[in-house]
Amino acid sequence: MQQTVTVTRPDGSGNPVSASISNPIFAYNFLSSSSISVFGAPWNSRLSTRRYPDGSWNDRSNLASSAMQSGFSTRVTNTYNAFLSTTYNVFSNRVEGVHDSIHGAVGGGGHMSYVAYSAFDPIFWLHHCNVDRLMAMFQATSPGLFVTPASAVGTFARPVPPNTIDDANTDLFPFRRADGSWYKSSHLNPVSTIWGMRYGYPEVPCSYQTRTPAELDTFTTNQVNTLYGNGRTIPGTSREWNVRLLIDQAEIPGGYDIYVYGGTRPQDPYADPYGKGYIGSLSSMSMGSVDQYKQSRIRFVDISLNSYLKEYGYGQADPYKITDYIRRDLTYTIIANGKPCYFQDLYTARYAVYSRDVYDSGKSDVLPYYTSDPYYHTNVTEGYPGGIKYLDEILYPVKVDGTREVPWAENNSTRIQT
Repeated sequence: MQQTVTVTRPDGSGNPVSASISNPIFAYNFLSSSSISVFGAPWNSRLSTRRYPDGSWNDRSNLASSAMQSGFSTRVTNTYNAFLSTTYNVFSNRVEGVHDSIHGAVGGGGHMSYVAYSAFDPIFWLHHCNVDRLMAMFQATSPGLFVTPASAVGTFARPVPPNTIDDANTDLFPFRRADGSWYKSSHLNPVSTIWGMRYGYPEVPCSYQTRTPAELDTFTTNQVNTLYGNGRTIPGTSREWNVRLLIDQAEIPGGYDIYVYGGTRPQDPYADPYGKGYIGSLSSMSMGSVDQYKQSRIRFVDISLNSYLKEYGYGQADPYKITDYIRRDLTYTIIANGKPCYFQDLYTARYAVYSRDVYDSGKSDVLPYYTSDPYYHTNVTEGYPGGIKYLDEILYPVKVDGTREVPWAENNSTRIQT
């Protein structure tokens, strides 16, 4: 990313002229040392936001750009698959996985990697605007789906005790309406409510305010297929392959990432985690310091393997050849607060490989849909540290306190025998 950009602005007579200005998305410069004095160390001595800072706090945004490019096709597929979700909560979890991976890829130990400081990086706002855009697009394409009750997730503004349930009427701290009351998710359903707030997106345009929900559904679905569908035009059934990574976020303090590699592997994944062979990752941001634990909660991500399989000649291969190849080829690396961490030392971390049949009509205004339950291929993972042997390990994962939780995922499944 460039530190300066060229813009067009008016001169003293109102005529357009070109000018070079500091790139407003590159970094934020704090106005004074007093404005960061309330931060914890080392942030209270950093007068500008940084990405991938070196030991002298020099910015290395070029590494953030490389990390974002690595695994791009998989990230696109993961986003597309989120729109195939059959419940809002599953969609939300899948988008959260994409969201978290971008924080990890952009931050590299800088501000975007820490919950308490990430919003000072200007790109945070562009990133979260896009998350809002994806949520609006899902509401437009799935108007009958919305928030369902689930285990509460605490925030800085709203710590929650165990066994608290969030639903569509939970207060959304710290956001207030004009009358002073708290916003709730129910205030943001249906998607047309965003137009009442005087904004929209190219895929959910304000010009559709007078159209029917069905017309908006058709338009937005067309946009989803065009943007994320990878050129799909031929009708038929295909198989989607995924690896699921799962952990109780409270097991490791600070921030950590679980990376998946295939085909090849970086020479030193701890120094270059987004190098050649990177497929995807589960990222968990640090709350503010490397010794701070998060509230217990099962986190998981589903990472598409289809682009990886296609690249290495297994896109249309027999399922048993694919599972044999995946078992031999996929590798996993955990980095916690910049240091190596290992599955055999963790109580809750698991990974699984599953496949699922998807039917695509080939029509631009119709999304693909699943035609089978997930098939968990335990023969791929059994015997490896962190790899599942039994379905309950992934469907009813254990938490740090020894209890089990059902995460927000479609829970029907079948085991393929070895």
